[in-house]
Amino acid sequence: MSQNLPQHPTVHPFEFHGKSGEFFKIWIVNICLTVLTLGIYSAWAKVRTSQYFYGHTTLAGSSFEYTAKPMTILKGRLIAFFVIILYSLSTSFSH
Repeated sequence: MSQNLPQHPTVHPFEFHGKSGEFFKIWIVNICLTVLTLGIYSAWAKVRTSQYFYGHTTLAGSSFEYTAKPMTILKGRLIAFFVIILYSLSTSFSH
């Protein structure tokens, strides 16, 4: 065994430093814009929400970072939507 290992590992708790009022503003804007754009803004809403939670959560004094791109999320959702539509159309014509 190595002599450099501590006998008792250090435990660092997760800490959240966000405020409900700050998040409520983000949430209400996300809801309004998602409804107004018929769901298209939901990819940006996901990124804004995740960035808020990641940025306000710390572990051992360091915060996290959410780096997803909303346009990539939107493209993935559109691809999934069209795959489901194609599948639905193909099963309805096969009967």
